Amino acid sequence: MSLLSFQEAGIEALSVHWVGNRSLGEPIILSKYPQELNDEKVQDRLLKFFLNNFKDRLTFCFSSPGTNPLAKICVDIFKDPHMLHEKSLEIARQLHEVSTHHWIKNGECWVVYFKNVEYQGEITDAFGIFKTELKEEFLTVRRKDQGFQISLHEGFNIKKIDKGCLIFNRFQEKGYDIMIIDNINIQDPAEYWTDKFLQVKPVKSSYYNTNNEFKVLKAFLDDSESAMDSLDKVDRLNNSVNYMKENEKFNIDDFEANLFPEKEIRNSFDRFRKQYRDEYDVEIEDEYDIEQQVIKNPKKFIRSVIKLDRDFHIYVHGNRANITRGFDEEKGMHFYKIFFSEES
Repeated sequence: MSLLSFQEAGIEALSVHWVGNRSLGEPIILSKYPQELNDEKVQDRLLKFFLNNFKDRLTFCFSSPGTNPLAKICVDIFKDPHMLHEKSLEIARQLHEVSTHHWIKNGECWVVYFKNVEYQGEITDAFGIFKTELKEEFLTVRRKDQGFQISLHEGFNIKKIDKGCLIFNRFQEKGYDIMIIDNINIQDPAEYWTDKFLQVKPVKSSYYNTNNEFKVLKAFLDDSESAMDSLDKVDRLNNSVNYMKENEKFNIDDFEANLFPEKEIRNSFDRFRKQYRDEYDVEIEDEYDIEQQVIKNPKKFIRSVIKLDRDFHIYVHGNRANITRGFDEEKGMHFYKIFFSEES
């Protein structure tokens, strides 16, 4: 079942402001009135622009909802959606307040109230905060007199939003259910967006646990001290995916024994996992239900590619027994030997 659907959704209210980088002396420009959306085509495109990007099933909630300023704003907006524009001014000011690092880009801050969003099988209201930062140049050609006029404009791609969060009118006492996107910092959303502005934390779930397990494994396999060659790392990845597919529940002892039969490497991974937990302040559980949605795309964490100098890439998806690694004494170079039945 899809986590999010907007087939029946609509935009109830929309306000747009411009937020600059405060450390660079850039101002904040606030709209006096909310946007009027009289064009159904524009409203439909905006709806898809805002909501189509939310595909990750990882959810968040406000940390310390009792003192979080955005959480308080949520309470007011859900109580009276007509307050959206008034509250959007506070939201834009807060975003400007935390935009202090020199690499933070200026851009439009969109605050939107949605009706009839289907989330986890239930119809609910939601409101979103979005930011568009990256601009692109595009040409327009218009008919004029007996010819055409070509003009150069600047705008943003309506297929991908830069930053956003969607706050659902559920679980107010726990800090609401929140989804986040950051298409500029995909693997690690910008600190100022998640930590300083939104002040959110991940909601523990089977998806959260499974997702973190792959992140830890990626970090371990990428670690220079893991003492494994590229083929060995790919093999461990395939084994981890198979383990997740074949089991409904995760158990760290079974997982480590399956991936690392060598006691030395198993102990090394166990130490690395604990260090990762402490360094990144991530709660990694030793037993949990496996979320199969994560397994559908493990490549977003680890790629099954062996890169050889600048000449060749080997993509490994199948049986480890059909590829072997060796060293040619005469040439003084390493080599891979690949066995196959058919060439397509």
